[in-house]
Amino acid sequence: LKKIHENIEKNFIKPNMNGIYINSLSLGKSKSEVEPIFAFVEGKSEYPSFFELNYITWYQLKNTGLTIFGKNSNELNFKVNWKDLICEMHENLNDYWHKWNLKIKNKDKISNEELEWSVLGVSRQYYTFIFDEIVSKSEAGEKLLKILPDKFKKIVEEAIGIRQGNIKKLYEFEIERRID
Repeated sequence: LKKIHENIEKNFIKPNMNGIYINSLSLGKSKSEVEPIFAFVEGKSEYPSFFELNYITWYQLKNTGLTIFGKNSNELNFKVNWKDLICEMHENLNDYWHKWNLKIKNKDKISNEELEWSVLGVSRQYYTFIFDEIVSKSEAGEKLLKILPDKFKKIVEEAIGIRQGNIKKLYEFEIERRID
């Protein structure tokens, strides 16, 4: 598994190909209900791990998973309660994203990766809260460009460009980018 992911990382730069490896008895369960798993996260193998064991993962697997063999993903024996998923997203926004903001807000320079992660991560949650639909970070950014006030569009466009591997900067000065 490690070699497979290393090969993927080498050949496909964006987006990162993270992965979790679990057995069928763990599907749909929370971190507190399962044993640690093996995961591949941002180019590194992790064990023990509880990476991505959350309602969003289970919702996406159930509703958009691609079956290679076995049962179709929508036939898997678990359900995801949408209200629980939204509650977990609110907790994530108020915990993880709050801490993330505190971590980067006083940095002199925000890297492209930090900018892309911040802007599109929160955009994805915002999109889900408004439209009750989970889409990719890039898709959330693209769709939000159609409804956001103009003052937010440039930073979202920059984040989408970074995610797509386009390094062309839309900002002449770092301070302008930080303010947005």
